Parts: sequence; C-alpha cells; structure tokens
Amino acid sequence: MSSSRNSNGFAHTIELIRQAGIDIYCALDYQSPLFMPAESIERALSQALIGRRFEGENKTRSKLVKQAVAGALGYPIPTRFKRSVCHFPSQDLHIHSQKASNLQVYNREPPPARRYGIVAIDESSCVRKVRVITGENLARLDRNGTWTKKFQATSQVWPARSCLVSAVDTPRVRANKASLLTVSDLYEHLMTLIGTSFDDPGANKERVRADMVHQLACGVIPNCTFDDSGQFPDIRSHLVEVKFQLARTIDLGLVSPDDVSPIDGLPPYLHCDVRYAVFFGSKHRARIRLDALVLSTGVDFFNAFRRMGGNVVNRKRQIILPTSFLA
Repeated sequence: MSSSRNSNGFAHTIELIRQAGIDIYCALDYQSPLFMPAESIERALSQALIGRRFEGENKTRSKLVKQAVAGALGYPIPTRFKRSVCHFPSQDLHIHSQKASNLQVYNREPPPARRYGIVAIDESSCVRKVRVITGENLARLDRNGTWTKKFQATSQVWPARSCLVSAVDTPRVRANKASLLTVSDLYEHLMTLIGTSFDDPGANKERVRADMVHQLACGVIPNCTFDDSGQFPDIRSHLVEVKFQLARTIDLGLVSPDDVSPIDGLPPYLHCDVRYAVFFGSKHRARIRLDALVLSTGVDFFNAFRRMGGNVVNRKRQIILPTSFLA
C-alpha cells in the first residue's frame, strides 16, 4: 500500500534536497517531493550512521550526531543549532542520541505527526541502531500505560451491541479496493470472533489483553499477519485499528479518529480513513469473553461513540523504551 518513495528512491530525494540548497529550518509541506517518509529517513540514517563513533559528553555527542544527520539527509551541516522544540523543522524531525533506554521528553507532549529519530549508541560510542517513528507511535511504546491519553470516547449504548456503523468506506479506501477488504467484509470476518474467550492475563494487564485481541483479529482477516510493532494502525495492511474494552470508555491516544492528517508511511490515507474495530468484552472468572463488535471508519466514529471533553495532562518526563525496540 505504500508508495515507492517509502522503500526506494530515498537517495534521489536526498539529492533533490542537496540541489535545492535549503537548510534544516526550511519548512516543507508533507506533500512536497523533498519531504521524506519516516521509513525512508530511518533507512537513510541507518545507512549513514550505523558503525560510526560519536565521542564526547552528552551535549557534544548530541551535536555531532545532529550534524551527521543533516549531512546524511542532504542538508548543509550547521556549525550550531538553534534552540528549538524540533531539531529539523524541514522534515518535522527531532533527534535523540541514546546510550540508555530512558528517552527524555522534558515535560513536552510530542505532536502526533512529528518524527522522532532515535540513535542508539553503545558503550564504545558507536551507533548500533537507528529508529524513526512518529510521536503518535512513540506514545504507544510506553508499556506503563501512564502516557497522556489525549482523546477519549464512550459508548452511547451500554452494554454495547454489535454494529456496523459505516455502510461504506471513505473515498480513498474505495479507490484502493483491490488491495483492501471493504468495511462490510471486515465486519463479517471479525464478527466470527464474538463469543470467543481466552485466559485473563490478570489485573492491570489492559495492554496484554488488547494485544491478544489484536492477534485474534489477525487470525480471521485473510492474508493478515500479526505484527506487534506498536505502529498505527494496528493492522496496517488492512487499515484497521483494534480496540478492546471491558468498560464503556475508550482511550484513543494522541490522534482523534476523525483527524484529517496523513498517516506516516501509508499514502494516500488519512487518519479518518482507518477502520476502527472496537471489541467489548466481559470477565467470567479467569476467562475473558468477546461480547460485541462495533466497526466504524474514523469519519463516522463519533456517530457511534460520544467524544469526551477535556484533556488529561500527564507531566511524564521520560519513556522507557522496550528492549525489543532497539534490539
């Protein structure tokens, strides 16, 4: 579903940036041919940085890494960097040089669409891994469950009843019907899970339960493989975000379902094109049972669910990166 710009041709884009002569502070529209998808940035930086040594104290090492990033992406290398909430406004890219797993966010909530380049440096000061993800997906890496849940909704009907909210997909999804199941076909496949039960992983294991339901959903969707990468949406090959609820309140994360911003790495889709599969369940002793499914596009989401007002602000200053993220 991704364009060739995602996986191939990033060297050509870098050459275009070099020829344009722009600096890292020149803002680009996301539709600009010079604006690189996160996947392409990750590949370019991995190719340029892995194995290189960056020595010095934290501040010195951070500057050297940022200079190397600028050169790798085709920009003139700055001798100094402006104080800014985003190191590379041209690519909406912020860089973190990490020798430890605690990623500092300094009391500032990351914009969902901003890209975060995480450069992992080993004890010998050599780069061993580079990852680039959006702020939205960075928030999903917090396995403690204490990251800000900016958007929430609640079921208008309780107990919830199974319902296909959207009769048709959005125009962008319908234009790619050859590669995507329709929302009505998805509903038929996912409804086969209603009545299914599984062992309850225990108290305060909401994320584990959600992962188990995600895996069950992948099992009934044709040509679908479970991938717990933490990216949005959960099932990128079918543009499906899976939610599992034991109560009527739904945590939606940093982006509202009806948001019209693009999904990084999945052109031409917008967040509002995603199909939300919201499963409701109940506890029965040591088992969890799936009782109902509500399936909706992001556009129609708030026809079925009530948007909850107010933002819960959690002033968390750091996120512990999972071991597998930089493995």
